[in-house]
Amino acid sequence: MHENEGNELERRLLELRETKKMLLQQIQEIDQQAQERHQQIQERHQQIQKMNQQLQERDQQIQDYYRSKQSTTFCEYIEGCHDTLCYTLPIQPNGRLEKNESTMSTYSTACPVELREWVGFVDEQKLLFDEICDAFPPEHRAFDPPCYQEYLRKDFNRIGQDVE
Repeated sequence: MHENEGNELERRLLELRETKKMLLQQIQEIDQQAQERHQQIQERHQQIQKMNQQLQERDQQIQDYYRSKQSTTFCEYIEGCHDTLCYTLPIQPNGRLEKNESTMSTYSTACPVELREWVGFVDEQKLLFDEICDAFPPEHRAFDPPCYQEYLRKDFNRIGQDVE
């Protein structure tokens, strides 16, 4: 009877070992699947983030487009003109010219004979600026849109290139 019980215990032990082996294999498969799912979730999350970034960029482009077509306030207009005029007309020496040569022909061109200081310019400018600000409320949009200022900038660049 002991022999029969021993065989039964061995058989039961083998079954348990097989069950354990099978369960460990299933755990490994489940773990592998979980890792794959986690990887897929991360990839989807990255795709969603990329799409959100693209949507934000597109939205910004649309806003910029409409803003460029919208009339500007006085302050925006002055700032745009300043950017257009001050940064697009480069002043540089022409290295091709010798010291005694004129930089360009002024024949039949109006040009100043001498330059003098404009005494009181800042005061006049401030007075005029204040008058315009009184005439146009800060939120009033009555001036050329940025797209027109961009057109002027390109035109000024062309003029600057013609001079060279």
